[in-house]
Amino acid sequence: MNAAVPVRAAEDTPAVIGLRTVETEVSPDGLYTRTLHMEVRASNAAAAMEIGQQSIGFSETMEDLEVLEAYTAKAGGQRIPVGPNAIYTQQSQGSAQFPLFDDQRQKVIVYPSVASGDTVVFTARWRAKKAIIPGQFTSVSFFPRTMAYDEVRETLVAPKNYPLQVENHDVDFEKQETGETVTYRWHYRAPTPTLDDPSPVSPLDQLPRFLVSSFKDYDAFGRAFAAIMASKEIITPRIQSLADQLTAGTRDRQRQAQKIYDWVSNNIRYVAVDIGNGGIVPHDADSVLANAYGDCKDHAVLFSALLKAKGIPSETVLINLGNAYTLPGVPTILPMNHAITWLPEFKTYADTTAGTAPFGILPF
Repeated sequence: MNAAVPVRAAEDTPAVIGLRTVETEVSPDGLYTRTLHMEVRASNAAAAMEIGQQSIGFSETMEDLEVLEAYTAKAGGQRIPVGPNAIYTQQSQGSAQFPLFDDQRQKVIVYPSVASGDTVVFTARWRAKKAIIPGQFTSVSFFPRTMAYDEVRETLVAPKNYPLQVENHDVDFEKQETGETVTYRWHYRAPTPTLDDPSPVSPLDQLPRFLVSSFKDYDAFGRAFAAIMASKEIITPRIQSLADQLTAGTRDRQRQAQKIYDWVSNNIRYVAVDIGNGGIVPHDADSVLANAYGDCKDHAVLFSALLKAKGIPSETVLINLGNAYTLPGVPTILPMNHAITWLPEFKTYADTTAGTAPFGILPF
């Protein structure tokens, strides 16, 4: 017998998303224009304090973001507009434990005179300047069960000659072809949220959600990423010299791979530089070597280039480093948040970012 999930009483629901609409237009080059309209209602005084500031994130390199309108809708019907001087652009916060340098920004809307029963409203528009993976489009939306949603409507329009794969979980969906375009529509309501979300697994495994991808399948996704990695694994004279130096006096190929692994693990510190599409595209191996730092993709590129310099084949493997345990039916970037290396000659996986893990061992 399954235990019932506790739900919030109406008076305990701090804020309610009265309306959320998203309209996305995708072009054949993978670029998009997305317009979001949000209406968030405060159920009590505490919620009014919470919703009085709304943050909207964007990548400064990859997107332009414009706030088209923002205002406080008073319970009595009055609208109080947000002035341009009350919309601030902030840089995302970093962490000393996880050194990250990125171009993620957020526009913070500070609303005037928000009280219990009022609604804060904004409309924002993103315009993509560059596709994360050239020519490709992926998107994921999910809805926390702890939030109250009166009405969510999302629409995506794409050319008919740019087919998209779609996967839906607990979200109503319809697809319509008209002329030269295909329109995808989703509808979701959850006016009674749960008290908490007890699930220990990723939102990608258990929340109401939908995923969209221009990749036909995981083979196409893997080939696209493999091409990106291969373009960065160039054997320069500096790469060749280091590979020869590290393996000098060692003819056993597995021992050579281990020596290269040990050197990269011990000498390349982990620093993530996520500028533009840097979350997906690594720096070239020679740059990683010169800088002596990089994230997991950069580690994998340098490790593979050094192996290649000794004629040892390798492949980069994309995985989820976290609490996601199922692979979505359509390929998207979001679940793949870590890169390690596969050495087929030795049937061995290796992760040079693992620190103390010896060659051939992956940390739990």
